[in-house]
Amino acid sequence: MAELKLKIRPFDLAFSIIMLILVFAVPYWYLHRDTSGPKVFKVFKDNKLVAEGPLDADRLVTAGNMDIEVKNGKVRVLRSDCPKGLCVAFGRISSPGESIVCVANKVLVEVSGKTGDDDIVAMSY
Repeated sequence: MAELKLKIRPFDLAFSIIMLILVFAVPYWYLHRDTSGPKVFKVFKDNKLVAEGPLDADRLVTAGNMDIEVKNGKVRVLRSDCPKGLCVAFGRISSPGESIVCVANKVLVEVSGKTGDDDIVAMSY
């Protein structure tokens, strides 16, 4: 049988090094970004802002057929009448950029504040 010779080309080596750097650098940057500063929650119903406030103040917000709880610096959907209840099962959010969406009730709950980024916003429909 003929032996199979593997030859590493310069491009392959450069590509491998770049990928290794990215694999370690991106999670490190994400975990060590500055998220200090005031955090606020916002509740939108049918694309209209219905409630907003600081995460450090406990309160209960009603948006349509949903109860949203702000407690101990975290936000969660406490009760919803949507068919699958995925928004309730999502749990608590507290970091800027995190959100809970209930499509059936057309409600969006999001946390905003300083993320270390320069107001980068992404939306998906």
